[in-house]
Amino acid sequence: MINIGLMGEQYARTAEIDVAEYLEKWPGTAPQLFVIRPGETAPYIAAASLDSTGEKLVWSVNAYDTEKRGMGRAQILFAKTEDDDIIILGKSPVMAVCVGDALEGTEDADAPDPYDTWAAVIASYASTAYAAQLAAEAAADHAEQCAENAGYMDFEIVDGDLIYIRTDQVDVDFEIVGGDLVMVEVD
Repeated sequence: MINIGLMGEQYARTAEIDVAEYLEKWPGTAPQLFVIRPGETAPYIAAASLDSTGEKLVWSVNAYDTEKRGMGRAQILFAKTEDDDIIILGKSPVMAVCVGDALEGTEDADAPDPYDTWAAVIASYASTAYAAQLAAEAAADHAEQCAENAGYMDFEIVDGDLIYIRTDQVDVDFEIVGGDLVMVEVD
Protein backbone atom coordinates (compact mmCIF):
# COMPACT_ATOMS: atom_id res chain seq x y z
CA MET A 1 0.00 0.00 0.00
CA ILE A 2 1.22 3.49 -0.85
CA ASN A 3 0.23 6.19 1.64
CA ILE A 4 0.28 9.41 -0.40
CA GLY A 5 -0.81 11.77 2.36
CA LEU A 6 -3.88 13.55 3.65
CA MET A 7 -6.80 14.91 1.72
CA GLY A 8 -5.98 18.16 -0.11
CA GLU A 9 -2.20 18.12 0.41
CA GLN A 10 -0.20 19.71 -2.40
CA TYR A 11 3.38 18.40 -2.93
CA ALA A 12 3.67 17.51 0.76
CA ARG A 13 5.00 14.04 -0.06
CA THR A 14 6.63 12.00 -2.73
CA ALA A 15 6.26 8.28 -3.22
CA GLU A 16 9.21 6.24 -4.49
CA ILE A 17 8.52 2.95 -6.23
CA ASP A 18 11.39 0.59 -7.10
CA VAL A 19 11.17 -0.24 -10.82
CA ALA A 20 14.70 -1.58 -11.42
CA GLU A 21 13.50 -5.19 -11.77
CA TYR A 22 10.88 -4.20 -14.35
CA LEU A 23 13.29 -2.03 -16.36
CA GLU A 24 15.74 -4.94 -16.44
CA LYS A 25 12.94 -7.22 -17.65
CA TRP A 26 11.71 -4.67 -20.24
CA PRO A 27 14.76 -2.55 -21.19
CA GLY A 28 14.21 0.58 -23.21
CA THR A 29 10.73 1.17 -21.82
CA ALA A 30 9.41 4.24 -20.06
CA PRO A 31 7.44 3.65 -16.86
CA GLN A 32 4.12 5.51 -16.59
CA LEU A 33 2.15 5.64 -13.33
CA PHE A 34 -1.61 5.24 -13.81
CA VAL A 35 -3.79 6.08 -10.81
CA ILE A 36 -7.49 5.66 -10.03
CA ARG A 37 -8.60 7.96 -7.23
CA PRO A 38 -10.90 6.75 -4.43
CA GLY A 39 -14.48 6.34 -5.65
CA GLU A 40 -13.56 6.73 -9.34
CA THR A 41 -13.18 4.23 -12.17
CA ALA A 42 -11.15 6.15 -14.78
CA PRO A 43 -7.35 6.17 -14.48
CA TYR A 44 -5.13 9.18 -15.13
CA ILE A 45 -1.37 9.50 -15.56
CA ALA A 46 0.21 10.82 -12.37
CA ALA A 47 3.20 13.18 -12.28
CA ALA A 48 6.02 10.68 -11.85
CA SER A 49 9.53 10.36 -13.27
CA LEU A 50 12.63 8.24 -12.79
CA ASP A 51 15.12 9.34 -10.15
CA SER A 52 18.78 10.03 -10.95
CA THR A 53 19.68 6.34 -10.57
CA GLY A 54 17.03 5.28 -13.06
CA GLU A 55 15.82 2.62 -10.63
CA LYS A 56 12.98 4.35 -8.78
CA LEU A 57 9.85 6.02 -10.07
CA VAL A 58 9.24 9.15 -7.99
CA TRP A 59 5.63 10.30 -7.71
CA SER A 60 5.25 13.99 -6.81
CA VAL A 61 1.88 13.80 -5.06
CA ASN A 62 -0.28 16.88 -5.72
CA ALA A 63 -3.70 18.15 -4.62
CA TYR A 64 -5.46 16.40 -7.51
CA ASP A 65 -4.03 13.07 -6.31
CA THR A 66 -5.20 13.72 -2.73
CA GLU A 67 -8.53 15.39 -3.51
CA LYS A 68 -10.62 12.44 -2.27
CA ARG A 69 -10.03 10.43 0.88
CA GLY A 70 -10.10 6.66 0.85
CA MET A 71 -8.50 3.84 -1.07
CA GLY A 72 -7.52 4.18 -4.70
CA ARG A 73 -5.37 2.05 -6.98
CA ALA A 74 -2.20 2.51 -9.02
CA GLN A 75 -0.33 0.51 -11.63
CA ILE A 76 2.87 1.16 -13.57
CA LEU A 77 2.84 0.48 -17.30
CA PHE A 78 6.13 -0.09 -19.12
CA ALA A 79 5.83 1.12 -22.70
CA LYS A 80 7.98 2.08 -25.64
CA THR A 81 7.31 3.84 -28.93
CA GLU A 82 7.78 2.13 -32.30
CA ASP A 83 6.84 3.94 -35.51
CA ASP A 84 4.72 6.43 -33.53
CA ASP A 85 2.80 3.57 -31.88
CA ILE A 86 2.92 3.09 -28.11
CA ILE A 87 3.52 -0.54 -27.21
CA ILE A 88 2.90 -1.71 -23.64
CA LEU A 89 5.42 -4.45 -22.85
CA GLY A 90 4.41 -5.03 -19.25
CA LYS A 91 2.64 -3.87 -16.12
CA SER A 92 3.35 -3.89 -12.41
CA PRO A 93 0.90 -5.48 -9.98
CA VAL A 94 -1.96 -3.19 -8.94
CA MET A 95 -1.05 -1.27 -5.78
CA ALA A 96 -3.43 0.13 -3.17
CA VAL A 97 -3.20 3.90 -2.70
CA CYS A 98 -4.38 5.48 0.55
CA VAL A 99 -5.44 9.11 1.03
CA GLY A 100 -6.06 9.95 4.67
CA ASP A 101 -8.88 12.10 6.01
CA ALA A 102 -8.25 15.74 6.92
CA LEU A 103 -10.22 18.31 8.92
CA GLU A 104 -9.84 20.90 6.16
CA GLY A 105 -10.17 20.60 2.43
CA THR A 106 -13.21 18.35 2.45
CA GLU A 107 -14.90 20.44 -0.27
CA ASP A 108 -14.85 19.28 -3.85
CA ALA A 109 -11.79 20.56 -5.69
CA ASP A 110 -11.82 21.87 -9.24
CA ALA A 111 -10.18 20.04 -12.12
CA PRO A 112 -6.41 19.81 -11.95
CA ASP A 113 -4.45 22.96 -12.63
CA PRO A 114 -3.36 23.06 -16.30
CA TYR A 115 0.20 23.74 -15.14
CA ASP A 116 0.18 20.50 -13.12
CA THR A 117 -1.11 18.57 -16.13
CA TRP A 118 1.52 20.18 -18.37
CA ALA A 119 4.23 19.43 -15.81
CA ALA A 120 3.09 15.78 -15.65
CA VAL A 121 3.38 15.49 -19.44
CA ILE A 122 6.85 17.05 -19.42
CA ALA A 123 7.91 14.71 -16.61
CA SER A 124 6.59 11.79 -18.65
CA TYR A 125 8.62 12.88 -21.70
CA ALA A 126 11.73 13.31 -19.55
CA SER A 127 11.21 9.82 -18.13
CA THR A 128 10.87 8.42 -21.68
CA ALA A 129 14.02 10.23 -22.80
CA TYR A 130 15.96 8.95 -19.79
CA ALA A 131 14.85 5.37 -20.48
CA ALA A 132 15.96 5.79 -24.11
CA GLN A 133 19.33 7.09 -22.90
CA LEU A 134 19.78 4.03 -20.68
CA ALA A 135 18.86 1.72 -23.58
CA ALA A 136 21.34 3.50 -25.90
CA GLU A 137 24.12 3.22 -23.32
CA ALA A 138 23.41 -0.51 -22.91
CA ALA A 139 23.48 -1.00 -26.70
CA ALA A 140 26.78 0.91 -26.95
CA ASP A 141 28.30 -1.26 -24.20
CA HIS A 142 27.15 -4.40 -26.03
CA ALA A 143 28.60 -3.16 -29.34
CA GLU A 144 31.92 -2.35 -27.65
CA GLN A 145 32.02 -5.82 -26.09
CA CYS A 146 31.35 -7.43 -29.49
CA ALA A 147 34.10 -5.34 -31.10
CA GLU A 148 36.61 -6.42 -28.44
CA ASN A 149 35.84 -10.09 -29.14
CA ALA A 150 35.84 -9.81 -32.94
CA GLY A 151 39.62 -10.05 -33.48
CA TYR A 152 41.40 -9.17 -36.71
CA MET A 153 42.98 -10.71 -39.78
CA ASP A 154 45.55 -9.26 -42.24
CA PHE A 155 46.33 -10.65 -45.72
CA GLU A 156 49.48 -10.06 -47.76
CA ILE A 157 50.54 -11.35 -51.18
CA VAL A 158 54.32 -11.61 -51.57
CA ASP A 159 56.01 -12.09 -54.96
CA GLY A 160 52.67 -12.86 -56.56
CA ASP A 161 52.41 -16.40 -55.17
CA LEU A 162 52.87 -16.38 -51.40
CA ILE A 163 49.93 -15.37 -49.18
CA TYR A 164 50.57 -14.41 -45.53
CA ILE A 165 47.68 -14.31 -43.01
CA ARG A 166 48.09 -12.86 -39.52
CA THR A 167 45.28 -12.98 -36.93
CA ASP A 168 45.14 -12.19 -33.26
CA GLN A 169 44.98 -15.96 -32.68
CA VAL A 170 47.84 -17.52 -34.74
CA ASP A 171 50.22 -16.64 -37.60
CA VAL A 172 49.76 -18.78 -40.70
CA ASP A 173 51.51 -18.81 -44.09
CA PHE A 174 49.95 -20.13 -47.25
CA GLU A 175 51.87 -21.17 -50.36
CA ILE A 176 50.43 -21.86 -53.76
CA VAL A 177 51.75 -25.29 -54.82
CA GLY A 178 50.65 -26.66 -58.18
CA GLY A 179 47.66 -24.33 -58.23
CA ASP A 180 46.53 -25.41 -54.74
CA LEU A 181 46.63 -23.28 -51.58
CA VAL A 182 48.68 -25.06 -48.90
CA MET A 183 48.81 -23.87 -45.25
CA VAL A 184 52.16 -23.60 -43.43
CA GLU A 185 52.02 -22.68 -39.71
CA VAL A 186 54.54 -20.18 -38.38
CA ASP A 187 56.06 -20.64 -34.92
